[in-house]
Amino acid sequence: VRAQRRGDHPFESPDVESRVGQAIVESYEGNDRPPVDLDTPDSIVRVFVREELAIVTLDTTGQRSLHRRQQRVVEHEAPIRPTMAAAMYRLADPRSGEVVVDPMCGCGTIPLEIAATELGRPVDIGRERAFERLRWPEIEGGDEPTTQRRESRDVTIVGGDIDASAVAGTQRNTHSSGFAGDLSLAVADARTEWVDADVVVTDLPFGHRTGGDIRPLYADFARQLAESSCRRAVIHTTRANLLDGDPSQRFEMRRGRLESDL
Repeated sequence: VRAQRRGDHPFESPDVESRVGQAIVESYEGNDRPPVDLDTPDSIVRVFVREELAIVTLDTTGQRSLHRRQQRVVEHEAPIRPTMAAAMYRLADPRSGEVVVDPMCGCGTIPLEIAATELGRPVDIGRERAFERLRWPEIEGGDEPTTQRRESRDVTIVGGDIDASAVAGTQRNTHSSGFAGDLSLAVADARTEWVDADVVVTDLPFGHRTGGDIRPLYADFARQLAESSCRRAVIHTTRANLLDGDPSQRFEMRRGRLESDL
């Protein structure tokens, strides 16, 4: 049992874990009680205590969070989380046959998530999900849960970056993730060079680590975007005020300790 607690209570998270764990064990009769393994359990019960509300869930993922991609061997200094990259691509919702471009791909997180989504392949090869170890109750007329994959839209995936070492790192990540040959990569400056894109999905640099004036980059990128044939763009940044134009949708996010916008 893993517990998280928020609010003013006369108990701590370990007390929650102990009480819930004991209740689970006592629910079994006789000698059928399962062994408890605190280090590498087959099943994890998560309890979230929020003020007077307690939410008890069965973890179907496992101890290692979904955003940790074992196959990614090269990391950018400030990579976007793969799970967020996948969510951005869902918002982009391209049509079949369209060209999807990330002009500032860094270590390739967004292009790789797009490839995984469209090809229906796991981005974390060999990973076993916790739900695969669960024993499902027999329900008359029911079936065991199954994973569903939608039909591919056959999009063209392109990644670019001004940093040649970043593109080389992306190439290594595509090979280690099993997506070599499924996307195109190029060393290109998004301020002056542009691939004909139907859809753009990108995580813009924030300028917090590198310093300097980032406004020219945003202005040039916005101009290139406006002059391109792009139909739809999904952009993540902490500097949304530097982008011209009003977005059709806007979501307030958090990137670590930073407030950001999608």
